[in-house]
Amino acid sequence: MLRTAWTDLPANVRTAVREQTGHVLEEAPTRFGARAALTSTLTTKSGPVFVKAAQAGSPFLAGLRTEQAVNPHVKHLAAPLLWTVETDGWLVLGFEHAAGTHQFYEPGSAALAALTRLLHDLADLLCPGVVTKPVGAKWAGGDGLLTEAMDGDALLHTDLNPANLLLAGDGRAVAVDWAWASRGAPWVEIALLIPRLISYGHTAEQAEQWATQFPAWRQAPGTALDAFATENLRRWQEAKTGDPAWLAEMADSAQQWILHRRQR
Repeated sequence: MLRTAWTDLPANVRTAVREQTGHVLEEAPTRFGARAALTSTLTTKSGPVFVKAAQAGSPFLAGLRTEQAVNPHVKHLAAPLLWTVETDGWLVLGFEHAAGTHQFYEPGSAALAALTRLLHDLADLLCPGVVTKPVGAKWAGGDGLLTEAMDGDALLHTDLNPANLLLAGDGRAVAVDWAWASRGAPWVEIALLIPRLISYGHTAEQAEQWATQFPAWRQAPGTALDAFATENLRRWQEAKTGDPAWLAEMADSAQQWILHRRQR
């Protein structure tokens, strides 16, 4: 994906940002963040700030609007939105800089413990009215029964991969990139993580055992979980964006989950 640097933004956009931050001393683009034209930490006279930007007409713009709308409702779980700049056809979001590391969710890891705490906190939230996109519209693959089973009023991040979870020094998790925030049944958030846990060294049995600590998982219909696992495999098998070896690994993890469920 072609990325935009801070210095490539129109002069009027950079001026408007500097009115919020003061003089920009340095830019450090992130390794992650495929849902914006610009994702960088700017070192400014007033301190570091994380910025995301997208241009009108860009496929990234809707995701930034979602982040802008949902952030006030999740700022205790996410990096708070400090300011918004919209000028010359560009939307720029400035977030509080969250220091931390990205770590895999390996068995017994600090990252897995932080993810678990975050999911419990997320389960306590009501989905705000600004989040209207039903998760089934994206993930059910046209299966009407699965779409119905995925319906609900929980707030879902839907992409809690390690690149979107910052592990702070005190063990707290900061969830970033809420571009795909959706409304749906709370078990969906956990189900989306099962193949990822398998890819990070959990067996399918261990991954499902981890999931049983969440009431939403224990209450989920088994038929819905089976249908979701099948649809999830299809999506990984047909995915075109990403490293082919990684996509194949995720498809294999999704297949292991299905085999485990069939053997129960």
